Amino acid sequence: MKERLDINEHAYVILVPLSEEAQVRMDQYDIYDNGEVAECFKSMVFGLETEEYMEIRLFDLINAKLDILINIYEEEIIENKDVETVLELTKRLVETSDDKRFIEFATEFMDLLETAIANRTDVGFYF
Repeated sequence: MKERLDINEHAYVILVPLSEEAQVRMDQYDIYDNGEVAECFKSMVFGLETEEYMEIRLFDLINAKLDILINIYEEEIIENKDVETVLELTKRLVETSDDKRFIEFATEFMDLLETAIANRTDVGFYF
């Protein structure tokens, strides 16, 4: 899902480190190279409208399940030990949805989760 952002619009980023070195960079909030998400991460970038749309459809449910707080006011991490749980939750939501916009976002999000599982890394929300 490629969302066109206005130059003045804040970008909301979900990312997955592709290596242990990238995991260290994420842990130190060092995620950008020359103003772009560094290539050592797989990422999703979207605007406020999408964040608000997904908050009640996905992020709030993840928050409740893991007792975390994904929102626009702070960064959050899904630890690798919890990624499988989030993947299963997201899959169930997609299976029961007919909302094309949600399904498209959730499918891309699930790809990030699968990457985190394969690389044994966390998932970072930089809002």
